[in-house]
Amino acid sequence: MERYFDLKADFKGYDDFAQLHFLVTRGVDVPDDSYISSINFDAPRMFYGNSFEAFSSSVDILAHLHNLKAGRQFNQLENLTQERYLKLDKANCFDAFASVPEFAVMCEERDNQIRNASHHGGMVLEKKTQTTR
Repeated sequence: MERYFDLKADFKGYDDFAQLHFLVTRGVDVPDDSYISSINFDAPRMFYGNSFEAFSSSVDILAHLHNLKAGRQFNQLENLTQERYLKLDKANCFDAFASVPEFAVMCEERDNQIRNASHHGGMVLEKKTQTTR
């Protein structure tokens, strides 16, 4: 729970982030030639990566629920011990419940490459075109 509440600090860049978020959540098609203006790209740049970190650090609860649904003890995974599961790379933690459509749908938008780009300087704003590379 604390991880999710810590994300509030990342909303300092919400004014930049919200330009696209509003359109996408309303189902509005965004033309390919559209761009988002930004005067402080560093704030929204980190939002996805920080959100991915918080969410992927907490998906073990979905794995535990899947274990129970499958008739196992909550900490008894199908192919791994609980100890080994908790040591997995965060991107691989989702595999433990990928076969459960109700859980997998919550994770469709995860992208470890975007997380890595946001956290390791791989996402740069081109000032002239206001696009990222």
